[in-house]
Amino acid sequence: QYGLGLRPTFHHGPGHYEFRLHPGSLPSAKGSLPGGIHIDWKRSGNTIHWHCTTATPITLHDTTGLLGKETMEVNDGNVLQFRI
Repeated sequence: QYGLGLRPTFHHGPGHYEFRLHPGSLPSAKGSLPGGIHIDWKRSGNTIHWHCTTATPITLHDTTGLLGKETMEVNDGNVLQFRI
């Protein structure tokens, strides 16, 4: 879950996920979560390019400060880019 950066947060209701990416030394990762969420990310120098596609909109709750805001709506094909 943290290798892809998302973990379901059921206390917020359906479609809500905690964003907490812990890439470690991995250069990239990709995978899927239940509900039609597909994630892939790759490292490029000091930047991680994180890409998420969803079958339905989801809400991310950022506990890392990487996204720059506490919550973010993700619609199909949103791309998030940030420095680590």
